Amino acid sequence: MHYEKPLLAQGRNYWVIGRTEWSHAHLKIHPIPQVMPSRMRFILVLIAFFALSGNAKAQLSTYVVAIDSSAFQFEVEHFGIATVNGVLSTGSGEVQYSPSFPDSISAQIVLDVSSVDTNNRLRDRELKSEDFLDAGRYPLVQFSSTGTVEDKVETSQVFAQGEMTIYGETRQLQLPLDVQEGDGVLIIRSAFSIRRQDFDIDFGILMNSLVSDEIKINVELVAYREN
Repeated sequence: MHYEKPLLAQGRNYWVIGRTEWSHAHLKIHPIPQVMPSRMRFILVLIAFFALSGNAKAQLSTYVVAIDSSAFQFEVEHFGIATVNGVLSTGSGEVQYSPSFPDSISAQIVLDVSSVDTNNRLRDRELKSEDFLDAGRYPLVQFSSTGTVEDKVETSQVFAQGEMTIYGETRQLQLPLDVQEGDGVLIIRSAFSIRRQDFDIDFGILMNSLVSDEIKINVELVAYREN
């Protein structure tokens, strides 16, 4: 008596479909390796990617920015020889971060233009006026990150990609990040420059010639993890 039928058998590292030969004396299995189709491999890779992405988002914690402990400093050249330093001292912000997924950091920062302080009351009043920053019409400076990117070629520096809004104008920026976290405290430092003309900040012909177009900005955020 002799017949054949398909049999699913498990090999050492893969599943195989074999052809069996039955007889009264013995059973033989002839394994035929079956390679996983490329479409199936692609689907499995996608599943793994979204599973990891979902896991990263699930583990992100919210850190609330402590404005009083943070610093938002700017520096502008004046008359080509003097440097004016100032700060924005009030606002709010949140950061989403996980030490396990540092590249998944995101942040939303809002600062009040009316809080500008250059250690000169007369100059501060002028800066907030319609002739300069027009704090009444454009009361906020905002930054919202949309992701991160790493420069792996030269410095391995991580940059926050996002949108900054100043003077009612929104522009795409990449900001270098230095991130430290410990015991629920998050510290983020960033130093970068923007140009007034990129945000349509026009001080008039005379003052434009006296105030530099480049504005240097230094940020140090101190944020505490929510319980």
